[in-house]
Amino acid sequence: MRKEVSIAIALVTGLIIGYFAGREHMKWQLINAVTTAFGEIRQRSGGALGESSAPKQKPIIIEKKVGDDIELATLRYRVTSIEESYQLKNSNRFSTPKPAKTGAKFVIVHMEIMNTTNKTFSYDHHATVLVDGKGRQFNVSNDSILGLDDYLEMRTLAPSITESGSIAYEVPRDAVTYSLFSNKRGSNEVFRVALK
Repeated sequence: MRKEVSIAIALVTGLIIGYFAGREHMKWQLINAVTTAFGEIRQRSGGALGESSAPKQKPIIIEKKVGDDIELATLRYRVTSIEESYQLKNSNRFSTPKPAKTGAKFVIVHMEIMNTTNKTFSYDHHATVLVDGKGRQFNVSNDSILGLDDYLEMRTLAPSITESGSIAYEVPRDAVTYSLFSNKRGSNEVFRVALK
């Protein structure tokens, strides 16, 4: 009996330690995915999205939720809602629906954005990355261009005028939870908007 109790205690202790070790590993995977994603974004944009001559610092993740304002260096945005769909379809009668690939779905992010500078510029969807609960990273789907009526890419943003629009990410159907990440230029602040 005493041997069985000892085995049971060891088993429960092992499960508890395994659970917490697994949580720390998931946290590490998420931070690693974010750091990698923004390193790639900085490379593509020539350092325009936060790369500075200062030594790289560990990102500070600032948690946000749908409806919160996110203040970046040149713009402010707010995710107003999200939806999942197996196809993208705009209202153009000559357009055909864009189905998601086999085993995939679209996550459509509706947002409001405002240029906080004094000069006009075009919105760049590379400023955000969608990361799912497994640490997989997704860029805006190319099907967004013709598949959404209010697609934000290449939208000209005049100073201090709010624009509304959408971007879509194609993700595997097994992506149950996901968040939108963006970093503030010139800092190590990374905003995480929990979408689902």
